[in-house]
Amino acid sequence: MNVLPLALTPKRVLLIGAGKVAARKARGLLQSDCELEVVAREIRDDFFLGRSVHLSDFAFDWLEARQGDDPAYDIVVNATGDAALSLKLWENRRRLRYWLNAVDRPDCCDFYFGATLRDRDLCILVSTGGASPRHAQTVRDFIAAALPSSAKTLPPFPARG
Repeated sequence: MNVLPLALTPKRVLLIGAGKVAARKARGLLQSDCELEVVAREIRDDFFLGRSVHLSDFAFDWLEARQGDDPAYDIVVNATGDAALSLKLWENRRRLRYWLNAVDRPDCCDFYFGATLRDRDLCILVSTGGASPRHAQTVRDFIAAALPSSAKTLPPFPARG
């Protein structure tokens, strides 16, 4: 798979799941200024305590009801590990007009998350195209450790004109 890094304007995202993996995805999405809505069967990670989470056993029905003439979501992330749900989301993504990322199912993804290192305007992304997220995280951590401490004190980048 060819990888093309994209800088997206803030997008409306539906995150399905409220466990450990979903929490990691939510943190990255929120750092990217995405509008995030979460639907899950249950809350399984403390990150989601005190946050708005719609509890439902029927995530696909929740999505389908909100993707009418003016779709509510541009991106859907399935972080449940439910292979059948991933396949159903994949088969309906064009009709319901969203991009899909299904955790643990690279064959059901329109895009992949990378392992991201952020420091103000500096953003370094490492991707394996979905083949090995843990390897990408290891490389990201290696880069973070190799950055001189002076990189953290660099002046902000000039404003974009």
